[in-house]
Amino acid sequence: MGKNIIVMAMSTLPLNSKVENPELTKNYFRLQEDDNEGEAYYSQLEPTSKMILKKEKSLDKIIILATPKAQEPRKFIYNKKSKKISAVDFYLERMKISDEEKGKGKRVEVIDLDENKEKLGSAISETIDAIRQYWNINKNSDEINLWVDTQGGFRNVVLVMNAIISLLKVDGIKPQGIYSMDFNRDKSVQDIIDQTNTYKIFDFVSGVNEFSRYGRVEQLEEYYKSINKDVPKEIQKMKSIVE
Repeated sequence: MGKNIIVMAMSTLPLNSKVENPELTKNYFRLQEDDNEGEAYYSQLEPTSKMILKKEKSLDKIIILATPKAQEPRKFIYNKKSKKISAVDFYLERMKISDEEKGKGKRVEVIDLDENKEKLGSAISETIDAIRQYWNINKNSDEINLWVDTQGGFRNVVLVMNAIISLLKVDGIKPQGIYSMDFNRDKSVQDIIDQTNTYKIFDFVSGVNEFSRYGRVEQLEEYYKSINKDVPKEIQKMKSIVE
């Protein structure tokens, strides 16, 4: 069985700040288009994790980028009972992961994330180091899959995730899949959307930059192959010119 590692940025709990003891809203998500009832979820990061766990049969390493607010305990009503817990710990509880599994080098690693530029760089570096370390430890496994959940975090987290993905390519580590929720308040059941090809547009941009600077087209060829499309004749001509 292969190893599965997921990277995510934790969202704060969706609570009404104007209410002293707000009730946590329950939503539903589905794994298949014909599932009209769906599965209940409370934490925004649950759906993708549960999808991977169901399809891959394991979720061996979880790396959570979390702001101070996402790690701060909040009081709310959950299943008609009062509860006080942070968004990070609530996600782990919903995923049935114990506190003993959380910590440096353990199954769950929580990395402090802040919009401060210095701390932001540190979080990116720490995340990459954690993934590389796990990759090296498990390099003899049949397969290691990296998954990315872009659903949570603050406004600029997409740029953080892209930096992590780009820097990991130096080690030949690429995401098997990148996902988020297509949340729509008018829908009773929410869909998980595959954003993998959307993120691959960065490969295309890198390929154009590579050619303009160095006259190389390997990155462009790789981009088209990764989205299962024939390499355009223009790219082939560019390669001929380079050669």
